[in-house]
Amino acid sequence: MPVLISILLLLFQSLAGTSQPFIYNGITKLANNWFPENEQTLANGIGTMGGQIIGMVLALVITPIMVPKPSFHDLILNIITFSLIVTISLLFFITTARESPVKGRAREIISQQNFSLQIRTIIRQRNIIILMILFLIGVGVFSALAQWIESILYSRGIATLYGDLAGMSMLISGIIGMVVIPFISDKYHMRKGIILINLSLLIFLFALFSLRTIYIIYLVISIGIGFLLLSLAPVGLQLSLETVGGESAGVAASLLWLASQVGAFTIIIVMSDLYYYSITLGRVLKMYYLIYDPWFIPIIFIMILGIISLIFSAFLIEPKK
Repeated sequence: MPVLISILLLLFQSLAGTSQPFIYNGITKLANNWFPENEQTLANGIGTMGGQIIGMVLALVITPIMVPKPSFHDLILNIITFSLIVTISLLFFITTARESPVKGRAREIISQQNFSLQIRTIIRQRNIIILMILFLIGVGVFSALAQWIESILYSRGIATLYGDLAGMSMLISGIIGMVVIPFISDKYHMRKGIILINLSLLIFLFALFSLRTIYIIYLVISIGIGFLLLSLAPVGLQLSLETVGGESAGVAASLLWLASQVGAFTIIIVMSDLYYYSITLGRVLKMYYLIYDPWFIPIIFIMILGIISLIFSAFLIEPKK
């Protein structure tokens, strides 16, 4: 029985993962079809915020409440509850969704070229290559911090509860940032400028985060990182839309999200490995600071990634209005 349950869990998780790109990649296309140009970045921000961040926060909050301790019965009830939520959402979409309107202009003709040719055409564009690198690093760094922030603060003498609070604050500030920054980006038609400013501030915050200090400063840093880092996603998606055009927006978005998943998987593991290497290096070279604060090198690593991102961002091309 446990083996059968494990197989079914793997199967249905795989199916859920397969459906994920159809939702994420459709956000940029939806923003292009339904909203005027001066609102598209904000639409991308709200769509990404609802599709990813708010859903993740709700899952993180609801699951511990429903499953306070390991229990097969509670876990099954939790899965059934989430399944009902998904089913209701599907029925709501089927009954209320409409085809995109004609916004006073001719509808875009969907390209009939084959998918591989379309991928090759998109991937040759400088902005898309740079944005893939930025999404790989940005989403990877955010995922790694969300994963390890509790351990980082705990190693610096801060209780687990406060580490969880810092992580939650990072998510909440990110939700706010995904509305505020896209609004500013749309109002002033700034894409590259926003990316450069946010990355410069993030590098400064990463440098502060590498130091041992008091909890309130870590909390402020976490809020700043969430606000600046997550808000870059809708700006990047809008820049990809303006670069490739509406008919290829979904394909471009799929490439960016693919890079982001690779980054999330890779950087989480790399930071963990650097943590253990720091301890070993500290013992071998008698660098007791690395033993005392083994997360110092991993955080310096993400600061270096921030600098690399800033350098690549300088080569982005701002599409003409």
